[in-house]
Amino acid sequence: MLSALFTDGAGPIPELGTTVGLLPAWQIVLILLLLGVLGLRDKVIFLAARGEVYATLTVTFLFGRLNGIDMIVAAKLVFLVIWIGAATSKLNRHFPFVISTMMSNNPLFRPRFIKRMFFKKFPGDLRPGLLSRIVAHVSTVIEMCVPVVLFVAHGGWPTVVAATIMVCFHLGILTAIPMGVPLEWNVFMIFGVLSLFVGHACLGLADVKNPVPLAILIAVVAGIVIAGNVFPRKISFLAAMRYYAGNWDTTLWCIKPSAEDKINRGIVAIASMPAAQLERFYGKDRAQIPMYLGYAFRAMNSHGRALFTLAHRAMAGHDEDDYVITDGERVCSTAVGWNFGDGHLHNEQLIAAMQQRCGFQPGEVRVVLLDAQPIHRQTQEYRLVDAATGEFERGYVRVADMVNRQPWDDDVPVNKLLAFVS
Repeated sequence: MLSALFTDGAGPIPELGTTVGLLPAWQIVLILLLLGVLGLRDKVIFLAARGEVYATLTVTFLFGRLNGIDMIVAAKLVFLVIWIGAATSKLNRHFPFVISTMMSNNPLFRPRFIKRMFFKKFPGDLRPGLLSRIVAHVSTVIEMCVPVVLFVAHGGWPTVVAATIMVCFHLGILTAIPMGVPLEWNVFMIFGVLSLFVGHACLGLADVKNPVPLAILIAVVAGIVIAGNVFPRKISFLAAMRYYAGNWDTTLWCIKPSAEDKINRGIVAIASMPAAQLERFYGKDRAQIPMYLGYAFRAMNSHGRALFTLAHRAMAGHDEDDYVITDGERVCSTAVGWNFGDGHLHNEQLIAAMQQRCGFQPGEVRVVLLDAQPIHRQTQEYRLVDAATGEFERGYVRVADMVNRQPWDDDVPVNKLLAFVS
C-alpha cells in the first residue's frame, strides 16, 4: 500500500489527454488481493475499508491498462449502481422514520416548530409526518433518477443541472450530520460527480472499446445489491447498498452485571463496556442520560418498537431489573473495536466468540437479533439467543405493526415459529 501511494504513474493515457498515467497493474492487483484475503480472514477489515465502494472502483483502474475511456465509463457505472442501489433500498416503509429522526436533529434547523413539523402531531404522535414523507419520497426519486440523467447527458446544461442537484443532495446529508452515517462517503461522491460526470461528461457507453469486462463488473456489483436486498441476513447492508434506508440488521443485548465483569476481564479491548465508560466520567446517575439517548434513537426508528418488544421475551423467566440493555453496536465497538450499524458484525458469530472467551452462565447474556426486511416481504425475522445455551426462539414481526406504533410502545405482535429448550 505504501509503495502504491508513493509510486509514479506508469505511462500516459492518450485517450484522456494525461501524461501522469496509472499505477502499475501488479500494484492494483496486489491491493485487491490483499483486501480480499484480509476480508476472508476478518470481514470487519473488508467492511471498514468500504470494499463495496473503493475496491470496486479500484477494479476499474485495471481497465485503464486497456483503454482510459473504459476506465472512466466503468467508474461512472459503478457510481450509478451505488446511487440506484441505495435508492432502491429506500423503497420501504422505514425510510420516513429515518428522515423524521435525522431532520428533527439537523443542526441547521434551529426553530423548534420546524423540527416538530417532521412528526404527525408532536409530542403525542411521533410517527413521521407529511413533511418527512415528502422529503423521503423526493430524495429517493432524486437518488434514483438524477444519476441516470447525469450519465446519459454528455455535457451542456442537463449535466450542469444534474450535477448541481447531486452535489446539493450529498451536501444535504453532510450538513444534517446524521448519526452513524459515513460522511466521508458523501464527500467522495461529490468529488466523483465533479471529476467523472462533469470533468469527463462527453464519455459514455458508445465510447467503450472493451464492453465485456465492464459488463461483468457491473453484473457482479448489481447482483450483490439484489441478493443483499432479497437475503439481508446473508449480505451486509454495506455491500447491499442499503445506506441509511432504515432497514438494517440490528441486535439488542441484555447483559447482567456479572456478565459485564466477565467481558471486561475476558475481552482484550481498547475500551470497557459503554455503561462503565460513562459511569467513570459522569457518575452512575448521569451516565444513564446518554444511555437512554441511545435507546431513544433506536426507538425512533421503526425497528426499535420490535427490538424492545422482543427484549421482554428474551428476558422472560428472569428479573428484568437484573439486566442492562445494551445496543449491539456498542457491544461490537468494545469487543471488535469498530462498528458500522451493521448487525452482521454482532450476530451469532460474535456471541460465540465472546462466549468462548468469557464463559457466560445460562441467562447471563440474552440477545435479540432482528433481521432486515427482505425487499419482497413485509416481515422481519428475529432470533432470541442465550450466549451460553444458544438460540431458544425464532419467528417474525410484521412491518405494518411496527410503523403504526409509537417509539415508546413495546407491544408489537410477535409471530413465534420455533421455540427451543434453553
